[in-house]
Amino acid sequence: MNKKLLTILILSLCLLAGQTAQAKELTKGYRGFVEWNMDFGGFDAYRYSEYSDFEQYRAHYSLYGLSTSHGYQFNPHFFFGAGIWIQNGGGDIVNSLAFPVFLQGRTDWIFGRIPVYLDLRLGATLFGRQLGRSDDKLLIAPTIGYRLDWGRRTCANFGIGLSIHGCDDGGNHFTWCPLPSIKIGLEF
Repeated sequence: MNKKLLTILILSLCLLAGQTAQAKELTKGYRGFVEWNMDFGGFDAYRYSEYSDFEQYRAHYSLYGLSTSHGYQFNPHFFFGAGIWIQNGGGDIVNSLAFPVFLQGRTDWIFGRIPVYLDLRLGATLFGRQLGRSDDKLLIAPTIGYRLDWGRRTCANFGIGLSIHGCDDGGNHFTWCPLPSIKIGLEF
């Protein structure tokens, strides 16, 4: 299911890229974003077993939610801001609600008639989440995407990336849990 959704999104982006009008250059000043985020995938996790203390298994997990970020556009190519995600999780592991806060750097470029962006979010999760029986603490989320200019200051953004969650399992062990992600949003 998730592979089909990702394929449809990529094909849609390619079709939109071929039909877009010339994108406008960004100007200095305030810039805000609201995005729907979906992270999905699997990773090695551990659970308590009646036969041994812990057993390893392949956990399937998804995180979905809404994020908002606000900041300043310094020139046509560089934005810096901060924001918060409201995420819920599901899958093989019990559902959980979390609130990652992050700093966001973004660069926008136009190649020919195709406006693209690179986005990097660095943050931490408030009120810890359990990923594979560990506390999800750190977050690194790079994204590459397509910016559909609707005129004036409103645009739609479509991106694919990787959300990398840094997890501390409490036993002086730190691990990274990478999850592919899709982001769809509006900027104003």
